[in-house]
Amino acid sequence: VFIADNVDTTFKRRNDSYEMVARLIETSVQSRAGKYAVFFPSFKYLTDVKAKLKLQHTDIFIQLPGLSQDSRNRVLERFRNSTSEAVLLAVMGGAFGEGIDLPGDELIGAIIVSPGLPKVGFERAVMQIYFQDEYERGFSYAMLYPGMQRVIQAAGRVIRSSEDRGIVILVGKRFSQRHLLESLPEHWYKHTPEELICNDLESTLASFWES
Repeated sequence: VFIADNVDTTFKRRNDSYEMVARLIETSVQSRAGKYAVFFPSFKYLTDVKAKLKLQHTDIFIQLPGLSQDSRNRVLERFRNSTSEAVLLAVMGGAFGEGIDLPGDELIGAIIVSPGLPKVGFERAVMQIYFQDEYERGFSYAMLYPGMQRVIQAAGRVIRSSEDRGIVILVGKRFSQRHLLESLPEHWYKHTPEELICNDLESTLASFWES
């Protein structure tokens, strides 16, 4: 598991992030030929980054809004049966971020762009007020934990058995913040979650695949 925190994926800076996120995806996919899934916080973010991607000789599959169960199964089957290099672009918390099984070489990497925090709205604001009054942890219970649950579920698509081997890359500066680091599963690191922060993704991935 690696954290690429050199790009700001917050909503205010999102327009400036598309190019950098696209380059990070390309670096990750080109580190080893195989099948990868990229998870975004929204369909708009997915579409805007897709427009910047430059992946030659790579099959790209896209989750569309409102995909039916049959359509989802067809996309998944085509992804499984595609050439050795393929990328699935999907959203966190959606049909491909939970409950799909791609063991072994059917998926060797997941790239998760930004914490999947829920949309701010009236219901979420009421929840935040309630949890703040009850536990003094309003933001954590209403926003942070649900968002990080989506991240962890998406990451779980890669390792489906004790024999699986692959990479999970968390993209965004916020992943290196203390309260997000503390939300990551302890089995992702040896001693502290700061170990996951990666300053040179290309060389780190090369070392991992060569080891």
